[in-house]
Order: sequence, then C-alpha cells, then structure tokens
Amino acid sequence: MKLALYSGYDEKNDPIDREVICMIGKKKPRVVFIPSANHVPDFEYDYVRETFSEHGVKDIVMFNIDRPYSTADAERVTKSADMIYLSGGNTFYFLKSLRQHHFDRLLLKFVQRGGVLAGLSAGGILMTPNIMTASYPKFDRDDNIVGIRSLDALNLVQFEFFPHYAPEPEYARELKKQSKLLKYPIYGVSDGGGITVDNGRLSFFGDVWGYFAGKQFDVNVANKSKKTSKK
Repeated sequence: MKLALYSGYDEKNDPIDREVICMIGKKKPRVVFIPSANHVPDFEYDYVRETFSEHGVKDIVMFNIDRPYSTADAERVTKSADMIYLSGGNTFYFLKSLRQHHFDRLLLKFVQRGGVLAGLSAGGILMTPNIMTASYPKFDRDDNIVGIRSLDALNLVQFEFFPHYAPEPEYARELKKQSKLLKYPIYGVSDGGGITVDNGRLSFFGDVWGYFAGKQFDVNVANKSKKTSKK
C-alpha cells in the first residue's frame, strides 16, 4: 500500500513530493488529479501539475467525479493512473461524491494493485477510518452541507489525520478531547508537512503532533519512519 497525506499546498512540500515520486517508481508515470468538486479553483490543479512537472512528471490529467460519467470512464481513468491525487475541499461533499458512483471502490482496487494514492487535506482525511476530524474544532471545520450520516471513509490506515494543524492551545485541547473517543491516534500536521505510508512504513514530514487517549505524544519528524501493522 502506497499513500501520501498532505496537510496543505506549501513550498515546504518538496521532501514529501520526492518521496511520492520514489513510491511511484516509474520514469513516465501518469497522474490523475481528482478535485473534490467541479468548482475547485484552477490553482489547485495548476499547483499539482507544476509541482510534479518539476520532478519530471509530464502526464497529468484531471477527472471530475461530481459531473456525469460512466463506469467505463471511471475504470479507464483509474486503471491508466500510476498516481491518483485527491484535492482539498469540503470533506463531506467529497465523500458523498466518491460514494455516488462507487468511485471509492475503484480507489480501493487502485491501491490494492499498487497505485499511489495521494490526498491533500480533505483528500488525506478520506484515507482514514472516518472523516470525523473534518468536523472539529468549531472554529475551523467543514460543514456537513450534504447531510451524510455515515462518516466511514476508505479505512486505509490505522490513524486519524488532522490537516492545517497549528501549535496553539485551542487545537491541542480539541485533539486531546477527541482522542479520548478514538481507538487510533490522531496526527495533527501543519501545512508543509505530511505522512506517507509505503508498504507498512509510516514516514512523517515537517511538523507533526500525535494525540492518543487524551494525551499528546512525540512524533518522529524530519522523515524518520516507523513500521505500522496496516498493509
């Protein structure tokens, strides 16, 4: 399993970008950018295209999943990709769109066959067991604008992902409180940082804080890795 969870668009993302290129492992890979909605600003696609072009990736296309498309189109896109990049946006809306046409199932098959799945903010949260981290804190959260009840996500990792984390007391208090309700740790990641999973090995990039059972714990950063049981 090969995954990359980004906190935000940032010039400090270069180390994790390079790690993702290594995980792809092809000279001329195809990258498919999936926006969370068809109104996602063009700069997000442009950012991904320009960023990976600097690393020699030239074949980068976009596929909208909240516009009409056929199952054959979706299968063709996912089968042709070496990496799929899920954008940021409203996590609840994004999850509903993935479910509507069973694109979530195609993503699971894509990962199982060895494709690299990357996601920024909402796109990263979708890889976790559920999308609860998008719903708090009250001063910095996504609204459930589509009214979905089940928050179950792709469940590819055994941790929760909290992007755009700031090392401030109000964030720490909220994640300590929420971590008491979870069986997995929460990783709060500042913009410019992220987490990769490469066949069971977690690597942390940039500034990352860990929370579990109501307490904060140290996380190895600067690309130090550890093994995880999730394959």
